[in-house]
Amino acid sequence: MIRKTLVYPTLVFLLLLLAATIYIFSGSEKIRHSDIRIENASVRAPLPGQSVGVAYFHIINAGGANELLAISTPVSSNVELHTVLNEDGIMKMRKKKTVKIPALTTTKFERGGLHVMLFGAKIPKDMLTVPLTFTFARPPVLREDGEIIYTLTIEARLEN
Repeated sequence: MIRKTLVYPTLVFLLLLLAATIYIFSGSEKIRHSDIRIENASVRAPLPGQSVGVAYFHIINAGGANELLAISTPVSSNVELHTVLNEDGIMKMRKKKTVKIPALTTTKFERGGLHVMLFGAKIPKDMLTVPLTFTFARPPVLREDGEIIYTLTIEARLEN
């Protein structure tokens, strides 16, 4: 009785653990490390008399899974990750703490879905691009010099 209730489940667990370890350490180098780039980035400036802007972009991940933790910009006092959900036929915007970036996928931040809200935005009239700094859970790019950096900064085009 003890053999069936303790030994067999323990053996199955150890075999699964061994298989997972072999899978992780024998997989492609490309899959183990993130390889992220940001494309089609744009920031919609706040309407006159308003202080809320929005940012859209595509995160292209050609490597392993990662997680977007935060975004910052010098033109906004508070930046939040958001999504739009349909609850009982009503579209509602919800704040997200983080956004998972699956391996080998494109995660789109666009109207009607994931997006970034820029609260307290003060964008000078002569500005053409807005710097956005993305913070990830894992380094977004495998650097050849071995330096570990968890952020990626890009220039998003400004739309009025």
